[in-house]
Amino acid sequence: MLLIEEHPEIALALTTTLERRGMQVARAASDNDAVTLAGQFRPNLVVMDLMQVHRRRAGIVDWLRANGQLNRTPLVVYTAAVDQADRPRLASGETVLFLAERSTSTEVQSRIVDLLARIGTN
Repeated sequence: MLLIEEHPEIALALTTTLERRGMQVARAASDNDAVTLAGQFRPNLVVMDLMQVHRRRAGIVDWLRANGQLNRTPLVVYTAAVDQADRPRLASGETVLFLAERSTSTEVQSRIVDLLARIGTN
């Protein structure tokens, strides 16, 4: 699977959790890095921070579409509001990520709508 997460501590926490469940994880720090990695191997799952989706830049969704993979590759998006001070505790295993609440902020809603529009574009 391909994980797109810019914060190393969050990426490490997610990677550790996913690898414990038997998944092989390739990590990209940005959408551009994800496109490069996807060109090297065909991911069978893409997990990415919603904030990594950039509205006016080509990225992993566009790459998947251009390579005939968008309809075949599950895309999971999340957003993790983790304070800067708490990130080292994620890396050390002192704390874990878990679903605490559903976010309905205006920015998150706007990004979801943009992502769905991008996925739905032919």
